[in-house]
Amino acid sequence: MSFKHAHHSPVISLFFIYFIFMFNIVFVFTDENLNIKVIRMICTKQNFGRNLCTALYFFFSGVEYAVILPTLNGYLISLHAPDGFIGIIMASFSFTGIIAAPIFGRITDKTGSTKWCVIISNFFEIGGNFLYFVGGSYHLLWISRLVAGIGSGASSSILGMLSRATTPEERTGAFSLLMAMRQIGLLIGPGFNVFLNSLNFTLGPFMLNQFTSPGLFMVGIWFIHTVLMFILFKDIEANPDALVQTNAAPKDQVTDHSVQGENGLRHRLRSISISTAQAKTFFNEFIREEVIVCLSATFMIMFSQTGIEAAVTPMTLLLFDWGGLFNSYMFCGAGFVVIVSYVSLSFLSKRFSDRSLLIAGCFGTIITYSVLLGYILSLFLQNNVENPAWLLPMFIIDTILLTISLPFLWVPQASLFSKVTSIETQAFNQGIRLAAMGCGQILGPIWASVMATESRLPIMAGVDLLMVLLVTGMVIMSYKKLVVPIEPSHSQPKPSLLSQPDSESSPLLSASINV
Repeated sequence: MSFKHAHHSPVISLFFIYFIFMFNIVFVFTDENLNIKVIRMICTKQNFGRNLCTALYFFFSGVEYAVILPTLNGYLISLHAPDGFIGIIMASFSFTGIIAAPIFGRITDKTGSTKWCVIISNFFEIGGNFLYFVGGSYHLLWISRLVAGIGSGASSSILGMLSRATTPEERTGAFSLLMAMRQIGLLIGPGFNVFLNSLNFTLGPFMLNQFTSPGLFMVGIWFIHTVLMFILFKDIEANPDALVQTNAAPKDQVTDHSVQGENGLRHRLRSISISTAQAKTFFNEFIREEVIVCLSATFMIMFSQTGIEAAVTPMTLLLFDWGGLFNSYMFCGAGFVVIVSYVSLSFLSKRFSDRSLLIAGCFGTIITYSVLLGYILSLFLQNNVENPAWLLPMFIIDTILLTISLPFLWVPQASLFSKVTSIETQAFNQGIRLAAMGCGQILGPIWASVMATESRLPIMAGVDLLMVLLVTGMVIMSYKKLVVPIEPSHSQPKPSLLSQPDSESSPLLSASINV
């Protein structure tokens, strides 16, 4: 039976999504040790608001992606957008994101405030999604995603806070669980589309239908998150001892400068020398083999992943004649599989190093892209893009293998990057990583959207496979350097919330923070 002729009850769909969500919740807490740690972390009074807002930020980001993407192509068609404009829309969101991420990260490093960075970013999300709801033309849709993309930049502030607040041993598992929240959003998001697709009425001067309703829905979601940020979120307080040390030097310098006026020029020259040294330190921080490998992997993986995501809805329309609802089912199933993979990864990270998990993810992705290239090339050579009996099962199996492999690419390289870079500037460092990711998010959809045709699909699959092969080669050649730097023996290990669960003043996943 062809999928395009199948009919499903929205009630059954919602029940199916609810069942999957509850299964994932049970699956997450099956490990007794993880269960105890997470419960203690969440129930700590001072941490509850911060943990809730942090988790919801990534959860709502996943919901936004899952709600908008399945109907975006149809929205653009209804507005008579030119072919391939879906790639420009997706890239515009990432373009402003890569500009905003380092800026938000730098502000957080300098001020120590994550709260206000997230609140400001939420206002951009609200404004961008409201413009998406208004619609009217595909140019306004483009502007709406540009504005909303600025709001995605606050991820660097949150990841920087998380990097400083966890020990290297905990960080991979913490990153995995946090990214899993976004995947839960990707899983739940398509369920909202079942309801949003049924809307069709006028709200004042605006039309509320299956295309515009996701924008208004996300306006409400981000407004709720902003209110929670104001009420519940508290920034991590810096270590007082560290503040005393850092404040002492400027005080002495000011006193010396005021008392000995003849040394004013020497003082200014010393400041210039310090600034030069800081610039040199910044250069040495990122122009290192292990850092370049992590950033290159971030770009190439995101290029191929977002390319597939941009091409998958036109591809399913071409191969299976799927619309927005069946694409929502597909994203729902993929979200379920990837959550299981993320949770499994949080356990495996305790036994295997980041570089070993990254290698495993690379080889898994090589297999999936090879299979994709194989069946796409087979259809191309047969000059047949109908629905043969083997195509749908092959597509489903390959999608499952790909979604299993992706967490093994994303989490290890993100955690490894935070470990091989300076802990004092983690928010800014994460902004740089998100900028590299954003470049892939820009170029990937633009490339793939024009490749999603009968004659060009083999080229797209071949380029994606080449990207993953390049990443694998770089990781293998730099394998010995992809390790956590050994700290001096006199340095004290940073305590963690996981080891001190009863401290009400301890920050997210940690009891102290390096300043």
